[in-house]
Amino acid sequence: MTGLRVLLVEDSLADADLVTALLEEGRVPVLVEHAPSLSGALTALSAAPWDVALVDLSLPDAWGLDVVETLRAAYPELPLVVLTGLEDETMALDALASGAQDYVSKSELTPQLVLRALRYACERARADAAARRAARLSAALLDGLEAPTCAVDGAGRVLAVNKPMRHQSEGSLLTCEPGDDLSVLWRGESPEAEAQLLLIGLRDVLEGRRPRFELEYEAPDDVWWSIRITPLPAETGAVVMTVDVTAMKRAQQELRRAALHDGLTGLPNRTLLLDRMDQAFVHTARSGGVVAALFLDVDRFKGVNDTLGHAAGDRVLVELSHRLLRVSRATDTVARVSGDEFVVVWVDTSEAGARTRSERVVAAVNGTVEIEGREVPVTASAGLAVGTAETTAEELLRAADEAMYAAKSHGGARLDMASTELRAQMDRRRRVERLVEEALEDDRLEVHYQPVVQLATGRPTGVEALVRVRDRDGRLVSPGEFIEVAERVGLIVPMGAAVLDKACAEAASWSGNAAALTVAVNLSTRQLAQPDVVATVEASLRRSGLAADRLVLEVTESAVVEDAEAALRAMTALKELGVRTAIDDFGTGYSSFLYLKRFPVDLLKIDRSFVAGMLESPDDAAIVASVVRLGRDVGLGLIAEGVETEAQRHRLVQLGCTDAQGYLFARPVPADELAAALAGTERPLEPQPLRPRRGRPAVDRAVLARMHQMYGHGASTHTIAAVLNGEGALNPEGRRWHAHTVGRCLAASSATA
Repeated sequence: MTGLRVLLVEDSLADADLVTALLEEGRVPVLVEHAPSLSGALTALSAAPWDVALVDLSLPDAWGLDVVETLRAAYPELPLVVLTGLEDETMALDALASGAQDYVSKSELTPQLVLRALRYACERARADAAARRAARLSAALLDGLEAPTCAVDGAGRVLAVNKPMRHQSEGSLLTCEPGDDLSVLWRGESPEAEAQLLLIGLRDVLEGRRPRFELEYEAPDDVWWSIRITPLPAETGAVVMTVDVTAMKRAQQELRRAALHDGLTGLPNRTLLLDRMDQAFVHTARSGGVVAALFLDVDRFKGVNDTLGHAAGDRVLVELSHRLLRVSRATDTVARVSGDEFVVVWVDTSEAGARTRSERVVAAVNGTVEIEGREVPVTASAGLAVGTAETTAEELLRAADEAMYAAKSHGGARLDMASTELRAQMDRRRRVERLVEEALEDDRLEVHYQPVVQLATGRPTGVEALVRVRDRDGRLVSPGEFIEVAERVGLIVPMGAAVLDKACAEAASWSGNAAALTVAVNLSTRQLAQPDVVATVEASLRRSGLAADRLVLEVTESAVVEDAEAALRAMTALKELGVRTAIDDFGTGYSSFLYLKRFPVDLLKIDRSFVAGMLESPDDAAIVASVVRLGRDVGLGLIAEGVETEAQRHRLVQLGCTDAQGYLFARPVPADELAAALAGTERPLEPQPLRPRRGRPAVDRAVLARMHQMYGHGASTHTIAAVLNGEGALNPEGRRWHAHTVGRCLAASSATA
């Protein structure tokens, strides 16, 4: 400390001289000015700055604490050291409480004692001033916060509060003023426990054991508060903020409700249903009885959406939910588990009682729903399953689901009950499901390839990739078993991606003639609906290095029609990648020629069921001919599936179909056997004339020409037969024409042409 300026306020000239002499003996340079009275001290303070005042409490114009209070009020930042006699020590202590920094007794004056007292007073005054400035800054910062907030020291004493905290009502959770102790200010039903938690949290924050602390508390008036403690820098204290989180808590409750309930009907969703089922099993374990699960699926619901719109479909679902609730008890659970599927779960005394109750529920659902003045018939297919305490919720729900599918396969609008046979079927499906899961986990899916060839020459033009799965005994599982299971449980998406990856990689590695072959990969309905389907295909091409124009993606008609807009976007993006697309099983689904105009389709694949029957069934023959004619008219490639005989091959060539695949040429084989399979497909088409049966007269040439004319213009065999009968023409046996007779004549005359 250098150049200490001391204002000595002392009415005794002798004492003033003594103190001045003592100060001048010290090692620190001191400038002392004497003021004999309080008024003189105030004049000196107003004239120049002083580092510290050494003040006697007995002055001509003031006495005792008035001296300290007057100086403190006029100059709050000025350090004060009180000079006192031995008998005035009590008053000196009171002076410290009033704002003085220290005191010294006149009877014990030494240079060291006085200088130490003055130096301490200056340092403490600076610290106090810094604390006051920090408090003012903290208060200013706290006032900028909308939430009631206070700053506390390490002992939990309040240093500063903001306006929202000061203006809180008396009944608020936390109200305080500077100097208060938070441990006695906590309000609530259990103040001791809450205060203890708060102070533990504060101590943990101040001692660095927690970066912050938050305590949520529900007040008796249904208001939720959050007390948040955040440390101040350098472990000087903490900020305590009281936030009203009632709105957030109610929003969280609403989100939890939304997570457990269906947004349209307000019914419990699958998650809450499974929880309620678990509770029901606990009840039966304790009290006996069975848990019944009734699974309902609305029949032909897609038709309601397609014809009347999705708003009408929503109204149907809401009405059905009301009907289910009306026939249910308060202890039952009615849930909507997916689009048009509902489940009712209850505890019953027996299986027979559950069956009787289920019949009443189904009867209440079936009927009509009025939509915009129109009565719309509504029925449901239902499956019932019952279980005991040993059954799990998932098992019971799956059994009811299987029974519902059985009811739907029997025509719908009926109730089926899970039987021993159905449970055995479920067990088989479960084994297949696990088999597929293991094959995916262990990368044991196999891809076999069936050649696609030119019908006229047998020359290979491509292959179709077909997924295969082996069981633990090495036996190939029929695709008919595992594809359906994979579709239903969602495994078809990762399975399809794995097949796509493997097929692209293997096709890219082929050499020789096989290097130019296209590879066709099936894209399931679920895969096509995935938002990342295009990215998945692009990634497979990039990883494998396969040229995009060698990849053909096959989608079914039903996949295209189910969500036409999404399918159109995906197929358009795939087309932009350079990938070709084919409509598989054409003619078996919901085919609409409009889709062929809108969608970027390259190929039509004629379903094997029509190919197999076209030589015997006039209807199948007419369908094949129509598809071929349609494909040629719109410029699409044509591939017939399931060609197994030379007769089928001849007929397809006559109709104008260019390509085919089937056992006549090659069966699906693993990649390492593909070269041999491709080598055996090429063989020329041999003439195979079809002669009229012996003893049967030939068809009149004019009638035959008329038939070909109508057939060439797109008339079906039924239409041709009707026209010929209307014109009075007779068949070779002298009878009326029938569609199958027309088909035979057309086939025979085409073969010999």
